[in-house]
Amino acid sequence: MNNSQFELNLNILVYIYNRSYLIKADELSETFDLSKRSIRRIISNLRMIGYNIESIPGPNGGYRLDKSKIILPVKLSDLEMSHWQTIENTIKSADISNKEAVLKTMNIISIQSQLNSNYLADVYVTKSLSQSKQALIERVEKTMNQAMNLMQRVEIEYNGSDWREFRPQQFQIFNSIAYIKGYYSLESNSFRTLRLSRFDDIRVIDKKYSFNDNFALDNDSSAFSKNIYEKYSLVIKVFKGSHDLLDYVYGQNQVIEEYADHYLLKFEMSGDQLIVDLIISFQEHAILLEPQALRMKVIEKLDRMRGNY
Repeated sequence: MNNSQFELNLNILVYIYNRSYLIKADELSETFDLSKRSIRRIISNLRMIGYNIESIPGPNGGYRLDKSKIILPVKLSDLEMSHWQTIENTIKSADISNKEAVLKTMNIISIQSQLNSNYLADVYVTKSLSQSKQALIERVEKTMNQAMNLMQRVEIEYNGSDWREFRPQQFQIFNSIAYIKGYYSLESNSFRTLRLSRFDDIRVIDKKYSFNDNFALDNDSSAFSKNIYEKYSLVIKVFKGSHDLLDYVYGQNQVIEEYADHYLLKFEMSGDQLIVDLIISFQEHAILLEPQALRMKVIEKLDRMRGNY
């Protein structure tokens, strides 16, 4: 990457960093006098060097930078930059096993340090857990870890139910939500995937258990796993108009076919609920054509939403 390309990448990073709203590709294209294709390429470059720039789909979507793992910007003096270069050269000549990863991390921090310190650092969020709910989740996770380490059972109050025994076996994070997988009894049909935020209370009890040898099979055949892992080939009709739905990559093997008044967007994606939510986020600008089974799920959810109003 030459200096002009580096400066352009850095300027676009600074522009996104400095804004607390979702930035559309149109805005970046107009601001920097670049095609949308060039914008997508630069966004890809920034992701490759470690910046988590999210692509939020839908007519109200856009790009945003996850700032949770970014060192806040500082401006280094010439002397400090010289010290930084000395550290980098020392690492390059050192005999360490993770040298490449360390140098990559230093490169990210070095780029970040060139941002001016007067840029806004507000993080754009739409919602966050309450402190009490977050504290509950942390307590449930700590207790479950303790129980699994000791191979002891727990008693739980879950989602308004009475106390009952549970044998925790494995955590899972899906779509930023934490779950625990395990069994109520020794039987495979007692396998459950429980959401940590729905626990009312939990305690470790003095009863031992062994991990279930059928866990992998029970997990794969559970409704939860089928709902998030089953892959579909989607065909979506996207109407031409004022939106940026085609600026994003939604899944694997994505192709776009153009017709007189619409596009056909084709790609592969896993997860019933994620797909349904994605289609609904397109609002009136697109229609899911295939698969039929998920069309019905979209219709059912829209009917429930309409019933609430």
